Amino acid sequence: MLGRKTAAAGFGVSLGSSFAAGFLLYGSGTKPQRMLSRPIILATLVIALAGCYSQQWDVQPVEGVTLDANTGRAVQGAKITNLETPGLTAVSDHDGRFVISGQSHWGMSMNLPASYLDRQSWVVTHPDYADAIAETHTLMPASRRFLTEPVIPLFASELPPSPEKCPYFSYLLRLATWRGNHEAATDQPYPMSTCRDSELTDKLTDQLRPKPNSRSSSAPRD
Repeated sequence: MLGRKTAAAGFGVSLGSSFAAGFLLYGSGTKPQRMLSRPIILATLVIALAGCYSQQWDVQPVEGVTLDANTGRAVQGAKITNLETPGLTAVSDHDGRFVISGQSHWGMSMNLPASYLDRQSWVVTHPDYADAIAETHTLMPASRRFLTEPVIPLFASELPPSPEKCPYFSYLLRLATWRGNHEAATDQPYPMSTCRDSELTDKLTDQLRPKPNSRSSSAPRD
């Protein structure tokens, strides 16, 4: 990520330098033109650099809640850890809520439209529950603060072992079933980026597809 930002900054500076050089060359015919061009060039560079210097979000803020998947009650003491940045953690309170402030920096950037989707994975652990996984999405480059509020269900029963290439497969299967019964959670990202097995990914995707309502499909007979 730092490499992309550094490259963008270099591109912006190079663009401004080339523009300045071309302006000087164009006005080099007479001395008055050269003197007149200097303030204009400086003003142009200041405006260009000011537009490229902005706050960039590396990790967006998160304010979520952990709850018992069976009872719906808040789960206190769950530890939420960023999979890519393990030092970024939070612990849920007595209401199951947790807050992660996010991380940002000020630097050079190009004012470009969103070019890709950045995924942040969050591992959730608790001594009384099976490990869980959650995911937040951000359109990059992220020049604006965007708060995500995930609801993370935890399963008290022990889950079957998951394959190595899809370490949270068992949790994701249970999560798909749970979401099928809780429509309010279906608009949240489904955390499949940790699964690196195409067959297992297809199986998870199939589990997420809406199932036909058995009541509506069975018409009453005369």
